[in-house]
Amino acid sequence: MGDLSLTAPSLGELGSTWMDGKTFVPGKEFDKILDHIDMSPLFGRDVTQYLVDQTAIGFNRFKNFLMAINDSLVDKGLNQKALPPSHGLLTLEKYLTSLFKLSFMGVPSGKPLTTRIPVGKLVYWDSNLVQAAFSMMKDFDVFISKDLLAYPMSVQENIKIAARINLQDVLIGTLGKA
Repeated sequence: MGDLSLTAPSLGELGSTWMDGKTFVPGKEFDKILDHIDMSPLFGRDVTQYLVDQTAIGFNRFKNFLMAINDSLVDKGLNQKALPPSHGLLTLEKYLTSLFKLSFMGVPSGKPLTTRIPVGKLVYWDSNLVQAAFSMMKDFDVFISKDLLAYPMSVQENIKIAARINLQDVLIGTLGKA
């Protein structure tokens, strides 16, 4: 989530990035190389044009590949195709932010669960912590059965696994404290 928060703004303003252009403009150094190839008696204009065409083809394939990834992350609630270039990542960031606010996604305490009770000792449970653990499980069940379906299909399984692992760690810590 931290990496995503740092990466998303660096992608640029929607509609005004290098990817939004119809053609790839790699810069002055690339143009110099093409000029040298163009003026060379060994290669000439045909080779230069071939390289320009191949660059355009590669650029379009790259854009299409990125848009397929972007489309897989698009917010289903918008009922529209993803906007270039980073709408999918911004949607993913929104969903992860809401995920991390859920009770079962808290930071595990690391408190171990006592499995052996010494002879002659009694265990007293903190009913508030037991209730909190129960509520986390209910929240997780609701998330898995309803809320997760709103997440982009391409990340649902990974989100489910990560949430389940965190739930287990948080539950063990909560019951350990209880």
